[in-house]
Amino acid sequence: MHPLPRVDEISYDVDNTKYGKYFEQAFYGVPVRMALLKSMIDSYEK
Repeated sequence: MHPLPRVDEISYDVDNTKYGKYFEQAFYGVPVRMALLKSMIDSYEK
């Protein structure tokens, strides 16, 4: 998963192709990180 921002590593031409999934990956990365942090906190508190 690409964390964004992209700096000179991916061409802007890729944005409009089916391979430009980095915006979607960054969007779904937020709830995944939240779930992981909650899981870690819950296991620490037990």
